[in-house]
Amino acid sequence: MDIPDDLMRQYTESSAKIDAERQKILSRLQALQQSSSSWQQIEKEMQAQIAKAPVKIKIDCGGSMFHTSKTTLLRFKGSLFYAILATDIWDPRKSPDVEKGVYFFDRDPLAFDIMLDYLRDSVLDTVKYSDVYLVNALKGHLEFFEVPFVESLHNGKLRLTHAERVQVVGAESSSAQGDSESSLTAAAQELVALDHRIDAARLAAQKKATGWDAMKAKVRLLADQAKGKVSLDIGGKIFSTTQKTLSGSEFFSAMATRWEPDEDGHHFIDKNPRFFPIILNYLRTGVWNLEKLDLAFKEEFLAELNYFGLDDDDIPQLHEAIFVFDDSYRPDGLQMSEDKRRITKTSAASQVGAFGNIRFSTGRHSWKCRIESLQGDQWIAFGVSHIKTDDYRIGWGISSSKQILKCGITGTTTASGDWKDGDIIKVDLDWDRHEVTITNERTGRSHTVPDLPAVPLMPWVNVFNSGNSVSLI
Repeated sequence: MDIPDDLMRQYTESSAKIDAERQKILSRLQALQQSSSSWQQIEKEMQAQIAKAPVKIKIDCGGSMFHTSKTTLLRFKGSLFYAILATDIWDPRKSPDVEKGVYFFDRDPLAFDIMLDYLRDSVLDTVKYSDVYLVNALKGHLEFFEVPFVESLHNGKLRLTHAERVQVVGAESSSAQGDSESSLTAAAQELVALDHRIDAARLAAQKKATGWDAMKAKVRLLADQAKGKVSLDIGGKIFSTTQKTLSGSEFFSAMATRWEPDEDGHHFIDKNPRFFPIILNYLRTGVWNLEKLDLAFKEEFLAELNYFGLDDDDIPQLHEAIFVFDDSYRPDGLQMSEDKRRITKTSAASQVGAFGNIRFSTGRHSWKCRIESLQGDQWIAFGVSHIKTDDYRIGWGISSSKQILKCGITGTTTASGDWKDGDIIKVDLDWDRHEVTITNERTGRSHTVPDLPAVPLMPWVNVFNSGNSVSLI
């Protein structure tokens, strides 16, 4: 029986398409095989390099010296530590520009110490660390060094546990697409499906290679940073950082070109090292962490910031005045809570004053009061004073009755007049500029009283009517 011409033509065309598809797949398979061989060679070189690394690894992190094992640092194959030890990009045993045999990282040593424990044990209960900054810094370290972790609750405790990286191979296509493929035989369709799988494998290999290139670039950056290591001796305590980090300080920028290290290789600064970890971590990260700052030493810390040429404008919590009402001055008709944070007028006599148990003679300071109760003709005043007396004519500020007070009533203001129960009144004292600003946070209206005297000043509240009540927040 003769085969119809159209069937023969279709058979010939389909065979040609199958042959073309087979050749394309063969070509892609060969490319994938070559890529796989290249990666196998890279992994062989990595293992050879790892074998050369010392069993004990020395690390200078921010000036603190750590010793750990090669096994610990290699625990997670996809980590930056793995890349450091598996390449010859950065070997401090060979580099003349760095301390022999010591890896250097310009990071917070407290968080680094905890991270090493995690690398050793693969699990860490973070609940034991009450410092929120430290826990966040730890997570930042893990992310920077690309160490995988998963947060979970275990017996009510927050834990970090090991999480293997999962490489996505890609989804397989279950059907062929397009008019040309619809004419293929079942065998040809299987070839197309295979082609999709090869393509997914190729993309996965490409992603792996790209990730490795990025990791090597990060190692090169760290190696370059180590060459710019600067060792600081702050009052006898050693800190390590980089010139780039220190460039964020006017003081260090000015010293960079004319500052020679001492005979021990350190740059010496005769200052108390108490505050320097806070300052250095800010220069590294651009974020202030004041959880470790004892506010009793706030003025000294501000002086340190000034010494190192750092601006305190972006640290509002530094200017929050911590005080209570002074119970050594408690006139008749004024009731004070046991914690000394709330005052209430209890008689109908004339106005009475309440004062903070602190005096300011430099810097900027702020505090907030809540109006718990306004009574009668609504007269409460907020501001500062230099002496303790009930007379409202000894203070600088404004009253709830639109009055400007500068040791007496000197004018009117639109910043008040509509105060009510629950309003939060913020007081900002800039002693160096000799001015105080009072703001109602609900309305946003404020008034600044200038020309304060250059004398020690106290927080001041004056209440008039029985039942008037104010608390510190």
